[in-house]
Amino acid sequence: MLLVGAVASACEREAYVGRSITAAAADTLRVSGGFSYATPGSEETALYFTVHNPTGKPDTLVRVITPDSAAVTYHRSVTDGGLVRMEPLGLLSVPADDSLVLAPGGIHLMLLSAKRRSPGDTIHLSLAFARAGTRALAIPVLAPGEPPAAHDHE
Repeated sequence: MLLVGAVASACEREAYVGRSITAAAADTLRVSGGFSYATPGSEETALYFTVHNPTGKPDTLVRVITPDSAAVTYHRSVTDGGLVRMEPLGLLSVPADDSLVLAPGGIHLMLLSAKRRSPGDTIHLSLAFARAGTRALAIPVLAPGEPPAAHDHE
């Protein structure tokens, strides 16, 4: 489990707004497609996005920092005997010249003891990578079942 602290704005050199990248070179790691669903009555929220790594070197997501949750964990949804359960994961690797996709039914970040969010709200977080440094994101909160493409600005 990764504990989170306050967002350190000095570390947020590259900003990402919603799903659109606002500053990043084509040859550096970038994040896109971020979204979360509102979870009425729950203090847990899953986050989804894609990390693109066009470099020839793998990278690792080593820490997630957000003021919107007490803790963040990495999980994968696993179907076992017709039941879906969450399996905890260690650090997330981003392969060289490839992407790491966090999506419903697969790998995702789980915010624990999260602030309640409604559709239209935003979750702010920073992703700290071993090689690429920190990426700041503003993740839109969608209504349950709302397709993320409706909010995609890429």
